[in-house]
Amino acid sequence: MVQKVTASVSDELYERLQAVKGLFNISRVCQEALERQITMEELRAKETAGDEQASIERLRQQREEINAKYEQQGHEDGLAHASRLDYESLVAIAHGEGDFWNQYSDWYDTFELSAREYSDDNLFDRARYGEGWLEGVREWWEANKEQIES
Repeated sequence: MVQKVTASVSDELYERLQAVKGLFNISRVCQEALERQITMEELRAKETAGDEQASIERLRQQREEINAKYEQQGHEDGLAHASRLDYESLVAIAHGEGDFWNQYSDWYDTFELSAREYSDDNLFDRARYGEGWLEGVREWWEANKEQIES
């Protein structure tokens, strides 16, 4: 069974959402965010009760949130950078062909450097950022391939 929940967002966020809402499942994104927050609150409650395992779980959850942030940034960058790739590279990445890290590392390294500008910590997760970047490029390709190939 599925329950409906209503959420309010600022006018600015709503306008930004309108421009990209077809690119992702809004409900899924909200469910994942709620799941993370609820899990953190549940772990904090257990921690208060003196459960050391809850502290470990909370720290793992925080690590996952940080890693997810870099994956999301990679995804956003992949969407933004896909249009700058050459056709051959774009198709190969979209179809998962070749050894990405060796063949396209020049492109990726350029984008990763821009991603590091978002980070003021030492927790940057290159692999998670890269996974997100690839997914963003693939998503852009799926949204635009018919126009490109017609």
